[in-house]
Amino acid sequence: MLRADPTFEPARPALAAFLRQPFDIPTAQPLITDAQARRIAELAGLTYELILGVLLRVFTHTDESNAQLDTLLDAALALMAKVLQPLGTALTTLPVGSSYPGRTTGFAFEMHYVLGNMTPHREPAWALLAERGRMLAHRCSQVAAEPPRRSACRHRRGRCTRSRDCRRMTAQVPAELRPEPGQAIRL
Repeated sequence: MLRADPTFEPARPALAAFLRQPFDIPTAQPLITDAQARRIAELAGLTYELILGVLLRVFTHTDESNAQLDTLLDAALALMAKVLQPLGTALTTLPVGSSYPGRTTGFAFEMHYVLGNMTPHREPAWALLAERGRMLAHRCSQVAAEPPRRSACRHRRGRCTRSRDCRRMTAQVPAELRPEPGQAIRL
């Protein structure tokens, strides 16, 4: 393709960049300063953390049934394909910031804490995962309403809490651990 069209660019000039300096990397890392890219990178990071939490539960489960494990796997795959992949792609169209002219933002798979299985019991673990899903959907809705990035999040908002997989996951949360209908999400 390059021989046929020397101007063809097979990839975007993406630079893996962070929202803040990682706590576990001593050398300075590229930081995203573009406001739009920061919002999308935040959503991608929240999605990534939720995916890891769901997968952690799959691999360190306690008394989940095979059907419950299938629900978790389906939710993780849906988050990867329907939320993280489009957000990651959208990031590569946005500038990192003025410190990196001509470079677009690449997802850095940023973590803000050490991941651990802090909830060994099924019910509170599922409640935590469902809550994180609702928070992600809420934040996606907020960003989707902000111009001009509507296109990057428009179809992502609510996917987690409205998808069949997320409803199946939320159904596993005991009623006493679920929020009241219409209860505000605190961020």
